Amino acid sequence: MPVSKVLKATISKDVAIEGSNEDSSCLRLNASVPRAAVFDGASESYAARKWSNLVAEEWGRSHDKDWGWIDRAQARYERSSNKSGLSWAQEVASDRGSFATVCYVDIEGDWLNFCAVGDSCLFLIDGEEIIFSYPYVSETQFTSAPMAISSRIDNMKMNKDNLHMGMDRIRFRAVGTKQILLATDAVSCWLLADDKEIRAIRLAQLLNCRTPVEFKKLVLGERANRNMHVDDSTVVLLRCS
Repeated sequence: MPVSKVLKATISKDVAIEGSNEDSSCLRLNASVPRAAVFDGASESYAARKWSNLVAEEWGRSHDKDWGWIDRAQARYERSSNKSGLSWAQEVASDRGSFATVCYVDIEGDWLNFCAVGDSCLFLIDGEEIIFSYPYVSETQFTSAPMAISSRIDNMKMNKDNLHMGMDRIRFRAVGTKQILLATDAVSCWLLADDKEIRAIRLAQLLNCRTPVEFKKLVLGERANRNMHVDDSTVVLLRCS
């Protein structure tokens, strides 16, 4: 299934603070196995932006069907850590580690292999209708403490063997899918409104965005209307053909 990028866009929760965005994304559409991913650093954890960027970089280096990219990111994080000059509180936070959610998809023929750890979501879209979403299907499923990948191997919220690893366990034959959307939690929760009419309106609004500027305008408007949580917001939209 050939895929092409329609939109890749992100906006910080605080647009006035340069470099504050803790989301990351990665596209490898020209690889032998086309793939895409979004990552969301947990703001309450230490150095969330750094950790989000590291896991995105290592995920993008090779097509791993195991946890190798996380192991590499954890090793890089540890090598780059320097606790000299940290306050006592900062050192304690550093020892707890940094956390990030991930949602990614690999495209192999008509099949999609995907994984989500945390509350970033994948959506399959036919026309202007969401025909499948993963791992959540409703706005009520979003919580303040989702599962996440830790920068410390001994700090994983759940053993690796028990995490949702879509490369081996979740496969979807994407016949009828016209577009694939990956989104971090603020956009995902907004899209998964339980009211079907509101859900359809919001999806149409998002699909009408063709540039990062249009996406930024949409997000800022929905934040102002209190329809979308104020949080770093990232989307990757792909067209299937």
